[in-house]
Amino acid sequence: YDRLSPIYLAEYVELGAGTGVVHCSPAYGVDDFNICKQYGLSNDDIISPVQSNGVYVESLEFFGGQFVFKANQNIIDKLVEVGSLMDTETISHSYMHCWRHKSPLIYRATAQWFVGMDKQPESGETLRKRAVKAIEDTEFVPAWGQARLHSMIANRPDWCISRQRNWGVPIPFFLHKESGDLHPRTVELMEEVALRVEKKGIEAWFKLDASELLGDEAAKYDKISDTLDVWFDSGTTHWHVLRGSHPMGHETGPRADLYLEGS
Repeated sequence: YDRLSPIYLAEYVELGAGTGVVHCSPAYGVDDFNICKQYGLSNDDIISPVQSNGVYVESLEFFGGQFVFKANQNIIDKLVEVGSLMDTETISHSYMHCWRHKSPLIYRATAQWFVGMDKQPESGETLRKRAVKAIEDTEFVPAWGQARLHSMIANRPDWCISRQRNWGVPIPFFLHKESGDLHPRTVELMEEVALRVEKKGIEAWFKLDASELLGDEAAKYDKISDTLDVWFDSGTTHWHVLRGSHPMGHETGPRADLYLEGS
């Protein structure tokens, strides 16, 4: 490829091994991503030619439309063809695999939805402070469970709650096609979707035509297909069970007297 590549300085590169020069793939590695962001690259600058199905985009020269792992030999052959490959050999090393399917995985930088643990609301405390206080005010059996959960919540980063799966509780968001902003009536729309899901299950969202809720605005918005992290489901069960039946009412936040959790 005829292009100029920038050179960045990074502390994670080990000087005692190899040349001290490593390639940087910000769309496929956490350290790579962070160093490129540090040097000013925007999310739009970080290009990922690999699609969610593991296939290179058609527009990628030489390898477009090929599955990433099946393209390995073709990439080697191309490097040999242009005289850019010094040597190649096969080695055994540790590599990440799906624990369910035992198949190799790849990292990909993708847009996700997060719960901000330390984002300051207009009034009140941050979610982290509120959650830690709730843990401290709860009696745990056995008692050591409190310290375990307290440590996890007190130190965890922002919570990624979105997943790209064909099953699960949908995140009923509509995003503006140009600005990427949520629809201004998002809360109202979520309530409408919840009523439909209550009657017809999650397919009520996945089969929904956006125009049913947005009318003429539908052409300006994308209906997302992301689903919720299953731990979000379990962590909000008390709201669903007590919704509309708790004497304090749903709006003020019902609190369960007893919560059972397997560990």
